Amino acid sequence: MEMKVELVKQLIREQFPQWKELHIKPVKNGGHDNRTFHLGETMTVRLPSGKEYEPQVKKEARWLNLLVQNGHLSGVIDFGILGVGDPACDFAMAWTFFDRTSRQVFKKQMDVDEGTWNRAKGWALWKALITYHHDEKKMREHAQATIKEILADEDDRE
Repeated sequence: MEMKVELVKQLIREQFPQWKELHIKPVKNGGHDNRTFHLGETMTVRLPSGKEYEPQVKKEARWLNLLVQNGHLSGVIDFGILGVGDPACDFAMAWTFFDRTSRQVFKKQMDVDEGTWNRAKGWALWKALITYHHDEKKMREHAQATIKEILADEDDRE
């Protein structure tokens, strides 16, 4: 589902009319499960990208309320692939967001062992494969780019 700025404007007008004059624009990398938009200069709007993600948003809202102390945010949890228990999940971004040079710097700075690095590559491949035929062109292109990065790394190993 392609999330449109117009929908976000409508929701803001209806639910937060005091902010209806603020500029709304998509965040460059707005996510897969959710879409994020800038609301003015200091706020964001985050909405589920489809009906199947609505329960996740409700769960996150419940947990995020627990992370507020004395009216201030005291922590943030990214529930993306949190439940799997593999620290390699945190390194999958090496292929989904970094180019080859940046990826090597990231790996060196994080001091990642080869087993964790290879599992991370597997997580990145998994995410790319499940979004490879996504309805949104941008998601498909991102999946294809991720797979291209993974294959480029394999070519470097040969």
